[in-house]
Amino acid sequence: MNSLRHFKFKSLLTVLAGALVFGACSTSDSGDSAQMRLNATSKSNNNAQKAKSQADTLIITEAKFRISELEVESALEDSADFEGGPFILDLNLDGGVTELATTEINAGIYEEIEFEIDKPDSGETPSDPDFKTGEGEIERFSLIIRGTYNGNEFTFRSSKDFEIEVEFEQGVEIQSNAEGMIDVTLSIDTAIWFVDANGNTLDPTLVENQAMIEAAIEASFEAFEDDDRDGEIDD
Repeated sequence: MNSLRHFKFKSLLTVLAGALVFGACSTSDSGDSAQMRLNATSKSNNNAQKAKSQADTLIITEAKFRISELEVESALEDSADFEGGPFILDLNLDGGVTELATTEINAGIYEEIEFEIDKPDSGETPSDPDFKTGEGEIERFSLIIRGTYNGNEFTFRSSKDFEIEVEFEQGVEIQSNAEGMIDVTLSIDTAIWFVDANGNTLDPTLVENQAMIEAAIEASFEAFEDDDRDGEIDD
């Protein structure tokens, strides 16, 4: 009788050990996460403004942003942070795709991307000196846009801190055992930045236009899955 009990106990231990080994293998090989790469592109390749009147001509030649606290959020309110910021986005104004950051992301359906465009901290030395300039009283900026307005060069700067939430055009699904890189793209419509509600070009050098231009910039972002990295939403 004792021998039978001993045999049953040894058999149970064997089964439990096998289950533990299987469980460990399942966890390490489950492939329940993937790498997500965030890209950015300019929606308007010619960088001319969508103005009704041709009396004013505004052309953007440079646009860059200081982006921090960048994350994607799922339908279940899980999130993944893009570590390593702040990130300086020097936007490709020819419509090409610029890689911004990557992160490991769990399987799930992701609905939106959240990020901040903000100025450097007072004690910070930004990687791009344009974002912190001046002697004595230091000026700090969250975004800088350069171009020409009616043939005259201008530089538009903002010290506003933006908190932006952009829903994906379609939910981005990260499947278990996903292979390779999942690409998403922020597409930025530069053509609406310096145009008012009536289609008139906003003079970027006038202080009274600052708030309207900042609001247009904040509204110019959209996001979508873009695994072929062509700057267009995937079919």
